[in-house]
Amino acid sequence: MCNLWYVVPFVTLSPRQEALYKRLRTIAFHAALWISFHGYNLIIREVRIFGFTNQDGSLQVVTACWLVANLLLFYGHAVWVWPWNKKSARRYYQLSIGLVLIASSLELLADDRVYAAFYPERYKGFYFPNIIFELAFNLLLWLGSMSYCMRVDYRRGQRELAELHQAQLQAELNYLRAQVSPHFLFNTLNNLYGMALQVRASGVAQGIQQLSGMMRYLLYDSSADRVTLAQEIRFVEDFLALQRLRFSADDPIDIRFEVEGGPTDLPIPPLLLICPVENAIKHGLRANQPSWVHIRVSVRPDTLQIWVGNSHFPDLPPNPHTEAGGLGADNLVKRLELLYPGTYQLRQGPVTGRWETELRLPLRKTVTTP
Repeated sequence: MCNLWYVVPFVTLSPRQEALYKRLRTIAFHAALWISFHGYNLIIREVRIFGFTNQDGSLQVVTACWLVANLLLFYGHAVWVWPWNKKSARRYYQLSIGLVLIASSLELLADDRVYAAFYPERYKGFYFPNIIFELAFNLLLWLGSMSYCMRVDYRRGQRELAELHQAQLQAELNYLRAQVSPHFLFNTLNNLYGMALQVRASGVAQGIQQLSGMMRYLLYDSSADRVTLAQEIRFVEDFLALQRLRFSADDPIDIRFEVEGGPTDLPIPPLLLICPVENAIKHGLRANQPSWVHIRVSVRPDTLQIWVGNSHFPDLPPNPHTEAGGLGADNLVKRLELLYPGTYQLRQGPVTGRWETELRLPLRKTVTTP
């Protein structure tokens, strides 16, 4: 016959099965302790100390009442009272004392009712030593519950500390990996740029150079809380230049970008202008029919206005080459709610055959850092 004691340790469990196994093991351990203790209490305390015999199951009734009171004290403290230890020490001790008194009262009441019913000739009612014994026992049980809670909190803290340490190591690894990847990518783009110049593919070389500048802005400049408006405008210009490379000179495409007013050295959060521009390119351009995207950035003394209009094709299916990806309007709205709560204005929707997006942002005002 196979001995499971030697087999179970070698069984491979999934994390969920392992957690269930540990929980069942804990429940079994607690159940064994309570059964052992109250079995001892039934045999030793009631029979040998008080000399009562088990008449019509009276001792089982008393033991069951004690078990309920003990479970109420131990686990009631662990589940409902112990959390107050971190909120209010005074409230915690008040609840603890109340719980000890309730458990002691239940036990004394059970002793009195059962013994008075089954042993009226021998039971003399409440007496002081028994009350002291009940209170002292329940105080010890409360201390045991407190020790159990402290042990559980300690193990939980150690586990969370280990998880935090693991997350920190993973973050450091990702950071080092992120440092290597852009360096390799920029070197590769520079090599491609040099090769394109050697074969006199000026259009491809210019596109690679613009893509390199855009990626440098995405990876490095946009990681700051603020960039200048000029940097953001330059990024949009490079993005539009790359989009123009997708189309030939014969395609009926019109892409315009205008900047009005100044100055352009004002700080703004990065990657705000690109959201409506990218959406306009994605949904507004078709190579097989006349389409257009017009962008106008107006810088006023206290307001930055971005207007984006594009041709609208509500009856056509989405463009399969441009529909995937993108930052999206939802992303823009969420960022605006975090950065300019209650101070921005955003209007977008169809207007007489075209799609318009108009965004107004306050300038020279404190911008909330998300």
